[in-house]
Amino acid sequence: MAPSLGTDIMGKVFGIQGYRAKEMKDEGGRIVIVGERKGVIRHRCRCGGATRRYDHEEREILIGTAVTGKSIVMRITAWRMECRECGRVMTPESEVTEGKRRHSRQFGLQLVRYTREMDNEAVSRLLGLSASTVRRIDKEELGNALERYREALPDRKEETLSVDEVAHRSGHQYATVISEHRSGRVLWLEPDRKEESLERAYAVLGPLAQKTTCVVMDFWRPYEKVTRRQLPRALIVPDRFHLARMANRTVETERRVIQHSLAKDDRLIVKKQVRWVLLKRPNNLSARDTLCLSRLMRVNKPLYALYLLKEELFDIFDRRPSSAQAKKEIFRWIRTVAKTSFSRLKKLATSLLMSIDTILNWFSFPLSNGKAESINNVIKVLLRRAYGYRDFDYFRLKVLQKCGDLMGYVTHTF
Repeated sequence: MAPSLGTDIMGKVFGIQGYRAKEMKDEGGRIVIVGERKGVIRHRCRCGGATRRYDHEEREILIGTAVTGKSIVMRITAWRMECRECGRVMTPESEVTEGKRRHSRQFGLQLVRYTREMDNEAVSRLLGLSASTVRRIDKEELGNALERYREALPDRKEETLSVDEVAHRSGHQYATVISEHRSGRVLWLEPDRKEESLERAYAVLGPLAQKTTCVVMDFWRPYEKVTRRQLPRALIVPDRFHLARMANRTVETERRVIQHSLAKDDRLIVKKQVRWVLLKRPNNLSARDTLCLSRLMRVNKPLYALYLLKEELFDIFDRRPSSAQAKKEIFRWIRTVAKTSFSRLKKLATSLLMSIDTILNWFSFPLSNGKAESINNVIKVLLRRAYGYRDFDYFRLKVLQKCGDLMGYVTHTF
């Protein structure tokens, strides 16, 4: 026998099986479909005894939205059952939703697809729902998926991890982010960037962290200390571009010190013409920049010497010698800096000396945190789109939804 139109609507349009649309009516700002169960409820108690109807209540479940912007609600009769043998009263699991949730499984799946691409305010306007309803459904569905995701997380195969931090709130509020180095997909987040933060993250990864052979990170000491303690067999590789950023910041600080010691006219020339030239690499210099450097060599030898020292350090990483040769050249560079009057550059040299063993790992495994940094940009866009998140658990869900594999675990079975 061909299914009725009411059955087709519930099954093919809203993805709800076992019910048919008995009546449809417009109740102001929403459309209500009165749903009727097909067939008799058959449920057995855990003791094996047969059950009978005990009492019921009317439930309204959000199942979709219409093109007119009105929400579509399904009104059903939910029965509780009583065991004929032991007298236990129970509530059979619903085919429409999970537990006491007020939306259908299929609608929840559709909504998280929208929220992955748009902010909650835009989704609420698109679907004709309040922003609080969108956030509630989004968090419930992603929270369910997170449970499945965490169960599968330790079984993933990834030998190289990236560890970085990202600011998620004003006032220097950071989050520790662990991602796959090869794909850049975020695996987990923890609040703050303390030792305890990375310890909790490694605990969540479990066997996946223990199988890791290489961890790429910046020069943040708490991360390095925890990784050496928790993953003693993993090789710590510093991110070269963090080193470049540290060196450029040092050069910029030294330039300002020298600039303030100059006469007013010379100070303006240094600020306007020399500032960006000092930070550029030789292959990025234009003809005008090269001319500026030549003039600098004649009129301000300290600044020119600073530029040469920076390029000498970068050249070691450009050529990628063996670890033993790189160690000799870095020590030679440190000794050269020690003879200069650049106090900030001496501090950088001291930092390199203290981290020399970690730095030398890069020459054996020249890895970069570039993908992790690009993911941080996506996270920042996510934060701007939502005007920030007060709830860190929800923020973690949104990052794993957008930058991780959480969406692969948002599944429903009908």
